[in-house]
Amino acid sequence: MRLHHGLTLFRATSTSLWGSDSTYVSTWQGWLYVAFVIDMFSRCTVGWRVSTSMRTDFVLDALEQALYARQAETINRLYKAELIHRRAPWKSREAVELATLEWMSWFNCHRL
Repeated sequence: MRLHHGLTLFRATSTSLWGSDSTYVSTWQGWLYVAFVIDMFSRCTVGWRVSTSMRTDFVLDALEQALYARQAETINRLYKAELIHRRAPWKSREAVELATLEWMSWFNCHRL
């Protein structure tokens, strides 16, 4: 969905709404273009990119950065929900490390 002032909205997931916007910056070496991807609920910037040209792919690069960050956030949420909260309270660092090692083995090798 395209809004005024060049802001474009899109759903990153079923529970998130992101917006993209871009601007330009004058430098001694010429113009630069900056694209931002913003989480519309938290109002945090979740991705950004700087380019010497105003091409679609530099906005897509900002989106890829945001999606990668979202993926990391998702694994953290899974890790806490499936392991940390279920076995709490934790007695030691070693216990968390061993449980994390086992969970990562399951997550990377056996869950699919």
